Amino acid sequence: MSNVILQTCDSRTLAEGVRQVLLEEDIPALVERSRTDVEEKWVVQVPEVALDDAQRVLANREAMGSSIDWEQVDVGEPTPQVLAELRSGAAMHAFASVVRWVGAILGLLILGAGLLGIILAVIG
Repeated sequence: MSNVILQTCDSRTLAEGVRQVLLEEDIPALVERSRTDVEEKWVVQVPEVALDDAQRVLANREAMGSSIDWEQVDVGEPTPQVLAELRSGAAMHAFASVVRWVGAILGLLILGAGLLGIILAVIG
């Protein structure tokens, strides 16, 4: 029994969400990174015999989702664990931004020092 690609997603999180929806309907699914694209893509694969059922399930979920007024949905307060994850993600993003800027500045300083050394070597 071979697997076929049901859907391509931009992130693993989206692909895992699709997989979870299918698993709730007892349709086995597999998430893998796409090896053919230049960009990072994720594919959801299902057994070929379950393709029609999987497409039907996703179409039904999409229809249900489009009928919900998301402005009126109250998701409640986030749990302490979710708040901690959000803070952690924000801190990691800030750290990565600092490292990126420091790296760029150091690279420019090294390049400038190298050019200055070449100019002094030619003049001197």
